[in-house]
Amino acid sequence: GKIIGARSTLTWWRPEDVYYLTSDWKGTWDKAGGGVVLDQAIHSIDLVNWFIGDGVKEVSCHLSSRAHKSIDVEDTGEGCITYNNGARYVFYCTNNYTCNEPIEIRLHCEKGSVTMDYDNAVIKYEDGTIEEVHATDHEEIEGAKDYWGFQHDKQIENFYNACLGLDKLDCQVAIIKNATSSKMGRKDIIKIASPIDVINLDILGYIDHNITINIIHNGEIVTKKELTLPKVMTNVISCKNPRCITSIEQELDQVFVLTDEEKQVYRCQYCEEKYEHN
Repeated sequence: GKIIGARSTLTWWRPEDVYYLTSDWKGTWDKAGGGVVLDQAIHSIDLVNWFIGDGVKEVSCHLSSRAHKSIDVEDTGEGCITYNNGARYVFYCTNNYTCNEPIEIRLHCEKGSVTMDYDNAVIKYEDGTIEEVHATDHEEIEGAKDYWGFQHDKQIENFYNACLGLDKLDCQVAIIKNATSSKMGRKDIIKIASPIDVINLDILGYIDHNITINIIHNGEIVTKKELTLPKVMTNVISCKNPRCITSIEQELDQVFVLTDEEKQVYRCQYCEEKYEHN
């Protein structure tokens, strides 16, 4: 039945000296864009919005930094979101707990309720019937945190597939996550047994222009390619301007041109709508 209400809770721990003070971007407004709400809880908030599937009517929330005094952004947030269909969603998130607990989402529906954490889902119907699903057959991912659940690994894989079309390639593809890196600590590696032209390097450069591509032949690196921000992006960014011609003539390609490389600013080719890549 229809979702009447929803709630989500995230109670994690982020040590100030290890997590925030060792980073030049975490805990900052200009680089991170926010704290626990944007950096950690955003995934559960996004998922609940998808479940409810309606427009937002009203948002009321409170943000505060209660234990991490050196950061600019919030370490705790709570809020209430009301939707056009009458559904209400309340959330609570904090990085001040003493350990990292799995995120929990609950849905109150017309004919029952749903409780979900990362690897479990329980549906209770009004007539007393209970359905349960437990993800017990997934592989343990080396280097991944247990409170992420196995979906975190799947999401990363789906992201690469969606951006690069890896699942459509007629060749061997291996995605190695959390590989040890002397420079970055951890990194992801994509190995593709095919000529380099099967991959759209512009998309890779747009995702992260610091990515390095190694071309290997007979087990040895023969070429290294350094990526840059692409000058033109086609059908990667969508224009949000409702007056843009692409909103009316939807068969047109979405074309964005890099107009400020230093600030990583793209503009729509048709209406010059600004898009900042960060």
